[in-house]
Amino acid sequence: MGYLGRHVFVLGAGASKESANTPLGKDLVWNYHRDCADLLPDINGTPDQSEENVIFFNFSEFIRLAASIYPEELAWLPKEWENRGWAIFDLHEKLLKKHYVDEMLKYLQEQKNKTGTELIKQLIFEHIAQASFNRPNTLYKRFVKEILKSEEPQIVSIISLNFDCMLQDKEFNNEVYFDYLIDFDWIDHNRAQFYRCSNPIPLIKLNGSLDWGICENCGRLHLYYPFMHRTFYEGKACANQQCGEIVTPFIVIPHDREKINSLWNVAKDHLKEADKVTVIGYSFPEYDEDVIKLFQDSLDTNVRLEVVDIRGKYGTEYFKEKYRKLFPDIKQSIEVTLDGFSGYIDVQGKPT
Repeated sequence: MGYLGRHVFVLGAGASKESANTPLGKDLVWNYHRDCADLLPDINGTPDQSEENVIFFNFSEFIRLAASIYPEELAWLPKEWENRGWAIFDLHEKLLKKHYVDEMLKYLQEQKNKTGTELIKQLIFEHIAQASFNRPNTLYKRFVKEILKSEEPQIVSIISLNFDCMLQDKEFNNEVYFDYLIDFDWIDHNRAQFYRCSNPIPLIKLNGSLDWGICENCGRLHLYYPFMHRTFYEGKACANQQCGEIVTPFIVIPHDREKINSLWNVAKDHLKEADKVTVIGYSFPEYDEDVIKLFQDSLDTNVRLEVVDIRGKYGTEYFKEKYRKLFPDIKQSIEVTLDGFSGYIDVQGKPT
């Protein structure tokens, strides 16, 4: 039996990382080469980078863009990238928060730099799609089969902070279906037979999704089949033949979310009604001010809050204190487990 009462699951990048090797927010785009590069062919003792240069062309442009935005700190990046040779391009512990791509996007939007903005959004897509391509994705499969399938669709919902669609590609095999709670102007015929059928579970994606496409000309929203690869959007055109302009992934950074504000309002309603909220793989970092405010303004004082994270340098008491400070009005004790997504499913899952 599922939890009795309104149950809201909150999925963050940590859940997708553990299930399908998708990048965490701090690593997004920056770790694209490290996560997705193949071994280079050897030509007389020299690495043959010809194919890699094609695959990572957009990433090369990004390196130059980053160096131009932060010349004092990152002017050396293009040379290091060009001289990488056999090495994997890795900037471990060399970046500050202001260098993360969400901050870069905020800056580029303030500068009205559309080219730079579109480049980073394209690379977000490429990195996530390629890093997760053909991954077993075992944990999301188990989450759907062992946990969601035992829940009542009328009293369970999911708030996702992820761009990836690794949860959605498991809906077809287990008779568990999702509803994004937005209307699409066009739905791929392979998706239409599944979408919103048979008492779907609300899946509220606050930052958009890789399988949502938007026409850059007319703004029509497209829903694609959620099996993505690096070149998926190449040649994608608006389904309206009278328009025919390009379609790009509809992924939205929190400071540019006016197109899906309605989903944030729905999320607030679901959180207000929640008897239990289970947060998996999301740590409410202090810079996610909008998300923190959403939860602070919405959670009922009697809600049962359950936090699932990974054991690291901080223990259970650290997390309890952190969430008590974030949500001081919650009356019940805050439950914290540090065995990750897999540990949560091992304990809570119901094999079917």
